[in-house]
Amino acid sequence: MPLTRAEEAGKKSPRLVRAAARIAVIAQWPDKHKCLFVRHQTKGLELPGGAIDPNEVPLQTSLRELREEAGMQLSADCRLMLIDMVPIKDQRGGSWLDIIYGTIVTPLQITVQQEAEFPIFWLTLEEIREMVDRQLSSYKTALIALRECVYWTY
Repeated sequence: MPLTRAEEAGKKSPRLVRAAARIAVIAQWPDKHKCLFVRHQTKGLELPGGAIDPNEVPLQTSLRELREEAGMQLSADCRLMLIDMVPIKDQRGGSWLDIIYGTIVTPLQITVQQEAEFPIFWLTLEEIREMVDRQLSSYKTALIALRECVYWTY
């Protein structure tokens, strides 16, 4: 399996198993639910997420990536649930496993802590269908999250 840029540069230890964690944050707007996306420079619109660091569990990764990429932190009373685990073929060779969590929030449950690494977008179901690459795991998972979030109970 090819090394990532950080592994090639010696900044990270090579890993045999590659996994990423993402988070689908669904906000309750007055008229409908919307899902948070960030716009990556190369991948386009995606759910916030990234590689799981050593000594990190997937849930920690999803929250860290939300903070880094979108500049947001969820309140302690937000409950997260596992939505999906999607095997991904890496274009450079090898495979990843995308582990995706979801939560429903109100605007009061989100704290903006820092400037976002990427531009953020709150998208409706229709906007996701129009704007997000259908080949990305974020596309399918966000649609599932928006359709099923009304059934999530905590």
